[in-house]
Amino acid sequence: MSTLVPRDKLDFKNGSPKFEYDECYVGFENNDFLYRLVNTKTQEWAFYNDSTENIVKVKSRFGAGSKVVALDRTMLVKLPAASEAEGSTPGNASKAYEWEAFLEVEPGSTELFVKGEINSYIMEFYSEAAPAKNIEFEYRVPSVPYDKVYKCFKDKGNGLLFRLVDEKRNTWAFYNDTRDYIMKVSVDFPNKDEATPLNGTKVAQTPSSNAKGIVYVLEIEPGQTEMFISGAPTSYKLSFAADPIANRGESDIIFKNGSPDPAIVPHQSHVFRCFKDHDNGLLFRIVDDVNKIWAFYNDTTDFMMTVNSRIPSCEEIQVAPGVDVTHDDAEGVVLLSVQVNPLTTVPFFVGDPKGIETTFSATPTRDAEAIENPQYENGSPDLSVIQPDVVHKCFKEYGNGLLFRLKDTVNRRWGFYNDTTDNIMTVKVAMTEVGNVQPLGNTRVVEDPEMGEIYMLEVHPLRTELFIEGDVYGFTSRFTAVRIPTPARGG
Repeated sequence: MSTLVPRDKLDFKNGSPKFEYDECYVGFENNDFLYRLVNTKTQEWAFYNDSTENIVKVKSRFGAGSKVVALDRTMLVKLPAASEAEGSTPGNASKAYEWEAFLEVEPGSTELFVKGEINSYIMEFYSEAAPAKNIEFEYRVPSVPYDKVYKCFKDKGNGLLFRLVDEKRNTWAFYNDTRDYIMKVSVDFPNKDEATPLNGTKVAQTPSSNAKGIVYVLEIEPGQTEMFISGAPTSYKLSFAADPIANRGESDIIFKNGSPDPAIVPHQSHVFRCFKDHDNGLLFRIVDDVNKIWAFYNDTTDFMMTVNSRIPSCEEIQVAPGVDVTHDDAEGVVLLSVQVNPLTTVPFFVGDPKGIETTFSATPTRDAEAIENPQYENGSPDLSVIQPDVVHKCFKEYGNGLLFRLKDTVNRRWGFYNDTTDNIMTVKVAMTEVGNVQPLGNTRVVEDPEMGEIYMLEVHPLRTELFIEGDVYGFTSRFTAVRIPTPARGG
């Protein structure tokens, strides 16, 4: 990482540094395209990227007591407390680090990095393909905004799978431009705090290469755009795989309670699971390539499914009867929405739109746990907080239920009411399948060692608290009660 290269051994292949230096060090041990340049007189460091197609991300930590300032585009952050790290440079008296610096070096560019007296340092480098230019999408087009687009398979066709980065919103998405492949994405983030999963992104069973890291995975169906993470990660390792649909054909699709209506979709050219990680898929998107028909089949007996899509206004489609249509002229899109009853096949549209974003939600058609006339003993829910139309007992075997889950189905909200006078209630809920759930009020999203990511809330005696808002169709819950100690009487 810090190998000094004599001047007579330097062999720049695609240009030369635009920086006065008297020492030059190799960045990557196995790739001779990144160089760290040092001017010992001015105490300035710079980086030169001699590649033509790779961006390099530089991450460095500087030892406590270093007098260092950032130059040009370098981002320098003071660490909250002196931290220890392995891999410091030889001869360091200490491994405590006070500053952290980040820099991105474009192909063929020389970038100033830092200036000052540096006591010790460690460095990490990551390279990735530069953003693609003049992309020609062949199947459809991405359905989300983005600032930069990266080819995932840069040596295959037009790139096939594309990583879309929105720098304004700090999000990543992936678009699959193929018709015949399901794309699998896996990204190892050494710092799990830098990336938050979105929508269908899952935590991989394979552990990260870093103790503080995490690996997220995602599958993208043909022609689909899927959100991946939010955040601005400074380092990561990408890997991709393409799975031919022929390997996951009709034999993998299992309808448990019925089957799609052939009168609505005569040719079932493609069948896609809408809830890929839940049971058999529950809701299925049926595509008839012959007649250009999209339809949905609900294979459940107890869930009402809702399908929402955004399609660019310029696309030519014929919307099926029963589908709600809203024109958003400001965004230049058409919003489609339809409900699919249990064991029903519903036509959606006729056409072959290229830019389409579709989301799904499920609502139980019945709820056996709901109680019609809850018996409150010490008070009642505060209707200024939430106006429930469905109420559930949380402690069904104790008294009147003690803690009550309140559901406002109109506004898609949950709340909790604590009907006790002497217990603090703790609510923990893990979503097995979620739509667009957001925490409300004092609800926190935290990691639980047993349940994983949970929504947690404390409810004090006789208090009504908002909990979440959104579509929930699978969850597990735990409730605990802690009695408030009674003050001891004086003797």
